[in-house]
Amino acid sequence: ALTRHLMLRESQLWNFIDSHDECAAIYAALD
Repeated sequence: ALTRHLMLRESQLWNFIDSHDECAAIYAALD
């Protein structure tokens, strides 16, 4: 269940990045 939750959260995060290119560099730096 935890893995599934993390995968879903990651998917939502990447969708957010895709729709907010300005923030992509910030999340890339955090990665």
